[in-house]
Amino acid sequence: YALRVVGDSMEPRYFPGETVYVHPTRPYNKGDFVVVQRRWHDDVGGFIKRYIGHDHGTREIVLAQLNPPGELRVPIDEVVAIHRIVASGQFG
Repeated sequence: YALRVVGDSMEPRYFPGETVYVHPTRPYNKGDFVVVQRRWHDDVGGFIKRYIGHDHGTREIVLAQLNPPGELRVPIDEVVAIHRIVASGQFG
């Protein structure tokens, strides 16, 4: 599937308005750029980040953003899905 990037948290890798193509069944690995679908109260939202790994001690997914550089930790029980980005670059 394809998504349109909103926001600038992943610049200079992904830019607002850019299309990213996602493969929902291709395995993701440390360092891959991914779409994370996360449960937010009674809704599900998604965002693009770089996958760093699982912290099994705290039961969190560890992600990185580029702008500004930082780390994001998401409780595993709030993660609905993680899908690997396989291509990008089309602006619309």
